[in-house]
Amino acid sequence: MRKLLFIAVAAAFAGPAMAEDATVNWTCGDLAVAATYMQADNTLNLKIGDKEYKALPNVESGSGAKYEMGEGADYIMMWDSGDNALLQVGETEYPECTKAAM
Repeated sequence: MRKLLFIAVAAAFAGPAMAEDATVNWTCGDLAVAATYMQADNTLNLKIGDKEYKALPNVESGSGAKYEMGEGADYIMMWDSGDNALLQVGETEYPECTKAAM
C-alpha cells in the first residue's frame, strides 16, 4: 500500500509530459480560422481574419475539446472533435468547421 501511495505522489509531482503547441487551420463556411492549442496552460489562441483572441480557457464538455470566454457580444467559443469543430463569435454561429487542406 505504501509503495502504491509513493508512486501516485511521485507521478503527481512529475506532471504530465509536455507536448508542443499545435496550430490547426480550420474552414468555417468561407471563414479561415487558425487555432493554436497552447499546451502549457491548456488554452486556445484564435486568429480569425485580422482579429486575435488569446487564452480561451478549456471548459468541460461531453466530448472533444471546448474553449470559451466572454458574454454577449464579447462571447467566443470553439468546440472541436476530430476533424470537425463549431465556432461562435458573439451571436454569430458559423457553419460547421472542417480542418483546412494543407
